[in-house]
Amino acid sequence: MTSVLNVDTIADKAGSGPVGLTKQNAPKHLFAYDAVNATVLGFTLNSSSTTDSAAGQFRSNLTNAFGSVDNKITITNAFDEFTDGVLNGVSANRGGAAITGEDGSVARSASIISASYGYGADASANGGRTDLSAHYMSSHGDLA
Repeated sequence: MTSVLNVDTIADKAGSGPVGLTKQNAPKHLFAYDAVNATVLGFTLNSSSTTDSAAGQFRSNLTNAFGSVDNKITITNAFDEFTDGVLNGVSANRGGAAITGEDGSVARSASIISASYGYGADASANGGRTDLSAHYMSSHGDLA
């Protein structure tokens, strides 16, 4: 026998909040950003706005903050579609991209997820931050 469950909303027992996840975790923040064109890509979760601070630096301002500055982990990666995935400025003798969870333009915060993207340096070329066409972020932790 098959069953079908059709609902519009799933709420807690009181009917006033979300259901609690037991022994599982789901992303609390999802974000995709094209820094070249300063455009949010397709989807977001828990992001109220975006601030593009400088080349290679941006942040997602959260709708609902995490429980504390340290109560989150963000997994991020980037892709540059204009060079078939090869980061701007990377060559055979240069280091790869540096991807950090802070953009340097704002203090660490429970209500901001920030990122900085850059490429490596060698003796003749200084590394620096660069805008890429696709940045993907997933943040996990407990919300406030």
